[in-house]
Amino acid sequence: MEILRLYHPANQKIMKGMTMSRFTKTKEKTYKGYQLYEGAKAEEGFSTEILDSLLQIVTFTLQRHSQVLMVCLQFNFPAVLNVDGIDNSCFQSFIEAYRRCLANKGMDPEYLWVRETGTINDRCHYHLLLLLDGNTIRYFGDPFEVRKYWLNALKNHFNYDSEVAPLHVQTLPQMQHGIMIKRSDPSAISMAIEIGSYLAKIATKTSIGKYIKTFSTSQCFRRCNNVG
Repeated sequence: MEILRLYHPANQKIMKGMTMSRFTKTKEKTYKGYQLYEGAKAEEGFSTEILDSLLQIVTFTLQRHSQVLMVCLQFNFPAVLNVDGIDNSCFQSFIEAYRRCLANKGMDPEYLWVRETGTINDRCHYHLLLLLDGNTIRYFGDPFEVRKYWLNALKNHFNYDSEVAPLHVQTLPQMQHGIMIKRSDPSAISMAIEIGSYLAKIATKTSIGKYIKTFSTSQCFRRCNNVG
C-alpha cells in the first residue's frame, strides 16, 4: 500500500496543529474479499479509507433493512458557473435537503459522496451513492426531484437564474433505476461493492484546500459508527 497526501473528512474540523491528512492507496484488484472496479482509471488504485466507508455503510444499512436499493448519481456544475476553489457547501446543502425529502417519505436514506476533478475540463464534480430502504422503494424513477433540489442549491449558492437546469445529474446505464441489494444474497452485495468502489478510485482525487472534504457520509451513519 502507498500513502498519498490528500484530504480526509476529519480535516473538516479545524484544530490547532492539524496537518494535511493522507489517503492510503491500494492497487489490489480485491479488498477484504470483494472484487473492485476494473474499468477506466482503476489502474491508479483506490483509497482504503473510502473503501472502508463503503463497506461499512452497506453493512450498516443491511443490518437495518432486509433489502436496500443502491443508487449512484453524478453531479456537475453548469458551465457558466465559476467553481474554481469552491468548498463543498453547495453540494452539502443539496444532499441534506434531499436526504430530508427521502426521510420524510420513509426511505431511511444513507449516503456516501466523493468530490473529484475532471481530467478534461479541470472542474470539480461529485459522485453520490445513495442507500434506501428497499422495502419502501423498489426502483429509482426519473430523477426530477434530484434535479429540483440540485437546482435549488445552485440558485442559493451561485444565484444561478436558469429556470430550466441542464441535465447535470447523470446515472450509469446499468444503474438507471438502482440495484436491489438483499441481505440474504452475497452475490448482490459483492456486485454493489464492485460498482460502489468506483467512488474510491484515486484518479481525479486532487488536493482541494485545507479543511475541505474529499468525501463524506451521512450524519446518522457517522454518529452510529463514530466516523469523523
